[in-house]
Amino acid sequence: MARPSSSRLCPGPIKAGAEGQLPGDEAYSFVFKIKQRALIGIPYGEEPVTIYVIGDKTECMRQAGPLKLSADASDHCAGPVWVRK
Repeated sequence: MARPSSSRLCPGPIKAGAEGQLPGDEAYSFVFKIKQRALIGIPYGEEPVTIYVIGDKTECMRQAGPLKLSADASDHCAGPVWVRK
């Protein structure tokens, strides 16, 4: 049995949308931790929460500033991702 040519297996990148236009609004995400406490106030863990910020990376860093971020540096303003309107 003959193998299909490589061009049939992987056609390459597919262009979506009009040439030169962005696919949507630029957004970045970061993860921060919410401390979990028992009713009597004893801490017993943290819950990770992912937040998406519409804007550039500078805006993401500004929004993430006052929050307790994840210890993993790859979680700090990851992106960009594109959000369609």
